[in-house]
Amino acid sequence: MNLVFCGTPVFAVPTLERLVDAGFGVKLVVTQPDRASGRGMELAASPVKRSALEFDLPITQPDKIKSNDEFRAQLENIGESISGVTTMRLDAGLDTGDMLMQAKEPIQPEDTAITLGARLAKTGAELMITTLAGLANRTLHPQPQDDSKATLAPILKKGDGVIDFSRTATEAWNRLRGFQPWPGAFTTFRGKTLQIHAAMPAPEVALVKPGRFTVESGRLLMGFAHGSTLEVRELQVEGKKRMAAHGFINGYRPRSDELLGASV
Repeated sequence: MNLVFCGTPVFAVPTLERLVDAGFGVKLVVTQPDRASGRGMELAASPVKRSALEFDLPITQPDKIKSNDEFRAQLENIGESISGVTTMRLDAGLDTGDMLMQAKEPIQPEDTAITLGARLAKTGAELMITTLAGLANRTLHPQPQDDSKATLAPILKKGDGVIDFSRTATEAWNRLRGFQPWPGAFTTFRGKTLQIHAAMPAPEVALVKPGRFTVESGRLLMGFAHGSTLEVRELQVEGKKRMAAHGFINGYRPRSDELLGASV
């Protein structure tokens, strides 16, 4: 079971820790923004945030939960951990016919459209054989689709690969994984196209401004909305070979005052 945990005070920490220990998938921790405290009025993280950081859990800190469309959209993008294939009858709408059989395929954190697609192809091949046998034996019972749950899948355009730093890091990461091998995920850096090939959401909330790089303990962090960050692991500058993050750091020495995507 996947969960979103909401809490701030120390009272909530044992519950969060127990959920993690019990093996529940805590996909997001929602806690109040850091508050100024102490004589120096420095920003301090909540007890729940500190606990979530220890478990490397994704964190968001919205000012308000109610009437917050961006936070609502963030929640709607959590929990897509299962994909699959379906055999179906064709009708006038082509994709709207009755379903015959389905098979599920888990989505792994490291999956892209390429790796997941390869597994789905094999799963689909086996499902086709099973479906045809069921049709021959007259043991299948077609089920109508629920049109209320249908979503539009438009044809991708190159512009869909432009990295939008107003999104959260998790949203950008999911788009990066889904847009493989094309249009990918790209921005600009020092006037050249910069393609991001591999990245992972960074569990901690780092002080990285949206649309900028920060190098922290040898890691290349890219800033997104709400203090979320991606740890970039493989990337490619226009005209150069694909390289690991440490090669980019050593070769280009990115500065935190450089804005990415200014001329995309």
